[in-house]
Amino acid sequence: MNKELWYSILNFKMDQIDEEYGFTVRLAKENYWTKNFTKLAIIEYKKFMYLAATSNRMVSPSEIIDKVWHLHLVYTKSYQEFCKLLGKQIQHIPSTHKRGEFQRFNLAKQRTKNVYQENFGEQPIFFWEDHDMFQGLNLTKSKYKLRSSIIVAIAIFIALIIPFFYLLKPIIIKIGNPEFIFYLIFLAVLCYLTLEVINGILLKRILKQANKNSFIFDLNSFELLYLKTQNISDVVHAHFDGLFRKGLVYAKTDGIIGINDSDLADHYTREELTIYTTIKESGNSNFLNLASALSGKSIFYNTKSAMDAFRKYFLKSRKFAQLFFINFAFLSLLTMISFIRLSLGFIREKPISIIFIITAVLCFTMYQFLNRLSYKISTNIIPRMYKNDFINIDQKEGNQEWNYFLAGTYALSSGLATLINYKPPKKNIDDYFNGCSSCSSCSSCGGCGGCGD
Repeated sequence: MNKELWYSILNFKMDQIDEEYGFTVRLAKENYWTKNFTKLAIIEYKKFMYLAATSNRMVSPSEIIDKVWHLHLVYTKSYQEFCKLLGKQIQHIPSTHKRGEFQRFNLAKQRTKNVYQENFGEQPIFFWEDHDMFQGLNLTKSKYKLRSSIIVAIAIFIALIIPFFYLLKPIIIKIGNPEFIFYLIFLAVLCYLTLEVINGILLKRILKQANKNSFIFDLNSFELLYLKTQNISDVVHAHFDGLFRKGLVYAKTDGIIGINDSDLADHYTREELTIYTTIKESGNSNFLNLASALSGKSIFYNTKSAMDAFRKYFLKSRKFAQLFFINFAFLSLLTMISFIRLSLGFIREKPISIIFIITAVLCFTMYQFLNRLSYKISTNIIPRMYKNDFINIDQKEGNQEWNYFLAGTYALSSGLATLINYKPPKKNIDDYFNGCSSCSSCSSCGGCGGCGD
């Protein structure tokens, strides 16, 4: 192995320090990749290009490496400089899917695996065999869309109302009030608590079936913060806080941010540099407006898009669909019992106000519970898994970035907390008439305009 060449390739910068939307950010955005996965994919791309430069025969990239290569070709100046470093112009040869080429590319793939092993060891399967970042989750896609399945399930529920009415009527009609109400509430509480426990156990089990090197076990603190809160503003605030602690920005009066002039340094993150330059370019900036604008920038929004893409992928899986409809079936049966009682009361001309309210509450609670289930893997299961199993003591006690995830707003500096909680003073009603000139009409009647004098 030519170590001098390899370390030169490894240290080749794909981004400029002052780029807000550089190669790495664009690569992550276009593929919905997490930050760590993107960094590792670029390293694997560099390994492949080293093999291409040092091999006398054709080598072949994986699908993930090919995505990095395709984007690098778009950055023509960077790619030309990279090829100069390699000492060879590496040309991208697309497959035409001809029968003869199929065998040629298969041989190249095997050759790549052999020379990779000679130089770097075993190929990481999640970059060289998987088709995308999510494949390592080992989730089979459901045959049916969840939304369509819910519509069908609701239709089935409606169709079963009459059969269940006659089936359960002899039992329900024998139970008087208020015993029925007590039994129904007890059954509802028991049902929801049981499902909550079962959901937690099964979601953890689904997650543990992912490959041990899957991206889901290599999230950074800001991605976890977004998963936990589902609010990208929290991620922006955490990056802002880094600038406060480094003394680059400070809180002025009226919610305005001030900056201390400083040279861009390597120890600032790209997110912090983006915030700093945005503040500098905008002049006197209101913090809330600036934070809102920054939330839409790709360097921050990539965190949201990658985590949302994971959640959508998870919701489309067969295993989640099965879990969802187990919950739907039990909660529908509970609601059906209440609805049948309501119908019996209406038919028999009994007072139904209380059971009507309970039925409405059960329907609303069922909707909220199922909606919460669709977020549970993000807001509860993964954050708790990291908190209990993955974050070591040093990270919990000495790393400010992890503190944002663990403690939320309590970990923010006092200066930033002041800006976040700042509320503009309410205007006095007299302020709206500051432009009115004094005249006899205003002084005599208040200036309502109701008279013709």
